[in-house]
Amino acid sequence: MISIKNDIIEASINELGTELQSLKKINGENVIWNKNEFYWNRYAPLLFPIVGRLINDSYHHKGENYFMKQHGFARDCTFEVVSCAADKVTFRLSANEFTLKQYPFSFELLQCFELVDATLNISSKVKNTGEEILYYNLGGHPGFHIDGILGEYSLDFGGNFQTMQHLIEGNYYSNESKPIELTNSFQLQDSFFEKDALVIKDVPFDKVSLVHNKKGKLVSMQCKDWTAIGFWTKIGAPFFCIEPWWGWADHLNSSGILYEKKGILSLNSNEARTHQYSIILH
Repeated sequence: MISIKNDIIEASINELGTELQSLKKINGENVIWNKNEFYWNRYAPLLFPIVGRLINDSYHHKGENYFMKQHGFARDCTFEVVSCAADKVTFRLSANEFTLKQYPFSFELLQCFELVDATLNISSKVKNTGEEILYYNLGGHPGFHIDGILGEYSLDFGGNFQTMQHLIEGNYYSNESKPIELTNSFQLQDSFFEKDALVIKDVPFDKVSLVHNKKGKLVSMQCKDWTAIGFWTKIGAPFFCIEPWWGWADHLNSSGILYEKKGILSLNSNEARTHQYSIILH
């Protein structure tokens, strides 16, 4: 476990999956939920090189079939610490025998956690270190602690947005959607999560806050370029996830061919791209 801190906040990150397990103000309470495997066996997993689930947990690439579990393998890999300072740490995962069996691409993934005032900036730099085009998705999945019932909380989107909620049927997208209005006081309720996550693609906002209806804002998440965002919990569970995504799960009619996957990203040989989001404590 690697810990970083500044004068305002501190964080602890596990080298296994670079999973954020603690984030709090100095001498304050942890905003990351206290894992309880009865509900969920993760704190804040990194999603790479896929987000969500593949049809039959597999995909095709260049005539070969590959098996990969939901959300990919990065969350179960031990990362190398590249550099570490008082308020910043960078980890690295590179292609290896384990990854190549399920993902035939040469890559380097750098995960950086940096504290700036009351904000934790999390950046993921993906580099294609191979010769052929690399295809990938990436995402975060932090679970925030909640007390009491979900109905005591709301989301603040910083304005009013008319957009579409993309519907899920048994882990996959049904190709159906419905209108949804997001406001600065979007009341949460268990019924939203009876089937799975509440998912927005083509995200029209760049910041969302989790708010206790009596105590005020707890945490905010900010991102300038997410291609989708998921909100998820389980009924009665003491956590709420705000998930920044660059990609999403398969649709029911997906071909299974990796480069045809909706939302897939690509990098040419030696090309790199950085994705970043921030968690702000209030």
